[in-house]
Amino acid sequence: MLLKLIFILIAVVHTGLCEHESVKRCARAVGACHLTPQGTEGPYYWKSTVRRNITEGTLVSDLEGRVVFDTIYPGWYRGRATHIHIKVHIGANLTNIDGEMYTTGGHVSHTGQFYFDDNLTDKVATVAPYMTNNIRRTRNNEDGIYTSEDGASMIAPIQFLTNEFTGGMKTEVTVAIDPTATPELLDNIP
Repeated sequence: MLLKLIFILIAVVHTGLCEHESVKRCARAVGACHLTPQGTEGPYYWKSTVRRNITEGTLVSDLEGRVVFDTIYPGWYRGRATHIHIKVHIGANLTNIDGEMYTTGGHVSHTGQFYFDDNLTDKVATVAPYMTNNIRRTRNNEDGIYTSEDGASMIAPIQFLTNEFTGGMKTEVTVAIDPTATPELLDNIP
């Protein structure tokens, strides 16, 4: 059974918006409003359709920058800590082509990664199908991208939906971005 993860992402488009309640929570946690660190795009960026279920593609925020999506707890592969990628597009238009939603125009304002607590991933590794992955898992502090891109600040805080972690999880993260930024992509590493 793949473990369900509900991901709530709030993209705050400028640190001057520190009056937004989600940013206040973020600011209390870290002591001030800071832009979220840029990260590596990765080799398998999905460049086409827009979907709510990101096991299939990408999605669009509401007017406040809030995105809620369903996914699964990610697996792992050699050399990288358990993570997922994010990309924030500003000013893109949605186009319906043969029933599929596509983005056109605009620009990428932020590329980053979210990581997961090693202790939680250790628990996840004890249940099927995760337990069938025989690859030695790279821990966060062993991942060069995690350590060089301030990955500790990007660990997704997980809440369990039931008393058991196998009953589903959710996380809520705030990403503070500069909407005028057009950062150069970092090395295209997974």
